[in-house]
Order: sequence, then C-alpha cells, then structure tokens
Amino acid sequence: MSKPRPIRFDVNTWLVMRGDPVLPKAIIERRKDRRGQDVYFVLSWDLDPGKRVLMGSKPSLEEADTLCCTTYRRADWSTDRRTTQEPVTGMTKQPLFIP
Repeated sequence: MSKPRPIRFDVNTWLVMRGDPVLPKAIIERRKDRRGQDVYFVLSWDLDPGKRVLMGSKPSLEEADTLCCTTYRRADWSTDRRTTQEPVTGMTKQPLFIP
C-alpha cells in the first residue's frame, strides 16, 4: 500500500494524512525565500496553531512529503535533568554527571 499524497488545502498549504483518517500528520506550507525560490516548510499538526512545531524545510513538495514519513520521538524533560535522564531508548534512569 502506498502512502497517500498531500491534500491541497489552499494555494500554499497541503495537509499530510498518514495513520489517522481524520487528523493530519503534518502541514506543508509553501513560502518564497530571498531569491524568490519556493521553500516548503513542514509543521507537525496540532489543532492549536501555537503548538505546531517546525520539522524541517525542503525545496520541493515531494521532498517535504518524505519528511512526514519519519516518526521522531520527543524527549520528555519533565524530570529533573540535573540528577537523572530518561534515555529515548526507554531504558532505566541513569545518573547524569554535571560538574
């Protein structure tokens, strides 16, 4: 099964649908750089626009769409970073040396 193509929302915006049939995985926005070239910004989806995070930028829509295939796991820094750190691998907490 192939991945779905981005859905055009307006002239400069595409919605990227992946696992969920209702909520987008990301938004791709087309902007112009200083030279007038198109640049496609990939933002992670959130209903609140203030919580959307820039995942990267690419020179083409196809390349920007490939950024949405990769799943990144966010680090949880809710614990005190001076004493312990929870590794992304899910291993047990280990002491973190800070001079």
